[in-house]
Amino acid sequence: MEPEQANIEAWERYGVHHIGRRTPVPDVERIDWGVPGAAPGAEVLGDLSGKRVLDLGSGIAQHAAHLVREHGAAVDAVDASPGQYQRACDRYGELSGLCLVLGDAVEHLKSAEPYDVIYSIGGVPYIDPHRLLPALAAALKPNGTLCFTTLETNSLGDGPSPSMSARPEILPLTGGGELTVQMWVPTPELWADLLVEHGFLVEGIDLLEPSAGDDRVSYRLFRARRRTRVSSRPRTSRPPVAHAALGVAAIVHGPQGLLLGQHRRGTWELPGGSVEPGETLVQAVVRELREETGLRARPDDVVLLGTLLDHVSGTLRITVPAVVTGWEGEPSGQPGESMGSWRWYPPEQLPDGLFECSAQAITAWRPELPVDRPPAAFTPFAPALRAPTRPVADERRSPLEQPDSTEGDSAAVLIVNSSGQYLLHLRDAHKRICDPGAWSLVGGGPEGAESLDETIVREIREETGLVIPDLVPYARARTAGPHVSEGHIRIYVGYWDGDAESLPVTEGIMFRWFDVDTMEQLNMCTWAHRMILAHHSERAASENTLLPAADRAGSGT
Repeated sequence: MEPEQANIEAWERYGVHHIGRRTPVPDVERIDWGVPGAAPGAEVLGDLSGKRVLDLGSGIAQHAAHLVREHGAAVDAVDASPGQYQRACDRYGELSGLCLVLGDAVEHLKSAEPYDVIYSIGGVPYIDPHRLLPALAAALKPNGTLCFTTLETNSLGDGPSPSMSARPEILPLTGGGELTVQMWVPTPELWADLLVEHGFLVEGIDLLEPSAGDDRVSYRLFRARRRTRVSSRPRTSRPPVAHAALGVAAIVHGPQGLLLGQHRRGTWELPGGSVEPGETLVQAVVRELREETGLRARPDDVVLLGTLLDHVSGTLRITVPAVVTGWEGEPSGQPGESMGSWRWYPPEQLPDGLFECSAQAITAWRPELPVDRPPAAFTPFAPALRAPTRPVADERRSPLEQPDSTEGDSAAVLIVNSSGQYLLHLRDAHKRICDPGAWSLVGGGPEGAESLDETIVREIREETGLVIPDLVPYARARTAGPHVSEGHIRIYVGYWDGDAESLPVTEGIMFRWFDVDTMEQLNMCTWAHRMILAHHSERAASENTLLPAADRAGSGT
């Protein structure tokens, strides 16, 4: 026989036994949670005046009647034993404010209107908690109160069980005899875990013990509320066995090349190291860069590329490569660090003897580079799930300077073709302009009251004769120079396939397509070069391909 059915039959025999003995149903003067006279009383239920209350496993309903009479509550009292229900009806059937219900507690909870308070004095352990608690959570109003008692030690002194399963217990009968029932008597920790799992906030667990005598029976009083917010919890109170190592690798790439340092063991490495307890991946990149090289970057300067997974001597090694798009300072060896001799290397001329984690990170960033390394599974972070990349500031900026405007003072565009090349504009060499004689992006400042969206469309048309659809705002950069006031440039991205040399030159010297590697040899605007490197790094790390020319082609005018 199933445990719950056995309990219904046992309690029915219990009720019939007392009906046959004509056992009176006395009123109670206070709520006792299983141990007469033991604190607390009804106060743990809060103010009950006018509240909807459920007494679950109410038996003869004497406690429910007390809450109606003395506390002004509207109480439903549900019990599955016809004998106990009949005794309650005989005594309290005419009491206004009390509704006596014969039936299964879980089925009643599924159909009832939500309650402000649900309580049970000894009734919960007779119902499978995995069946009962979901129904309790659904039938209790948000922030509603749940209080119930469970058996802690029985008359033999046996304590709780280490598992969530029913066990036999003895129910004595007045006048002699006993019944066997099946009760769920897990430890308080198991009860608390199950309550939290089903959406309750446990506010207290009280031990109720008899004050004197030979009675060994004790109870636990659980006080909980239904959460109004969704929370999370660990799977277990024991931490998992450590089996993985998590680290970061900082890719610092600028006009001078890729930054590498030499470890005292002789290997060449990117700045990086282990993630410390309590810090995020981005914070780890910023900290490691500062500690090892002295360079100062902001969290917004860091673009996480993805995860690299490999196994070393039974340990799962997780490395997160990250592109640092802006920094302040010059790299140098730091006291107490194992890294030093920081140098800039062109990506196509990297030194032999790379540390394997750095080699894996570099090839995640630039897969086309001919770098030998152990295999590692690289999973890029999806661009749609990343926060928008913050634009790169000029390398001379203070690390504390933050742009206040999200709009910008001017606009420029990264025009990319299906081969991954960028369209650059060679500026006049002898004019009093920003970065004279340097390769830069198409763009300029607004005229009149036009927006930057309108500005970039006009500048592209005026400088190149092109109309490029579907321009997308990408980031912001900051520029300053001897012939221009400091300001912020909104960077857009657009796609066009065509002959750069056929474009009309209305300003500057010429237009040309360049790949990222060739730009290392060009005299370029610093902010434009860094913006291109950041965009190129994201595309390579995400393994995205440019849309074909038929889908992205602009129209000339």
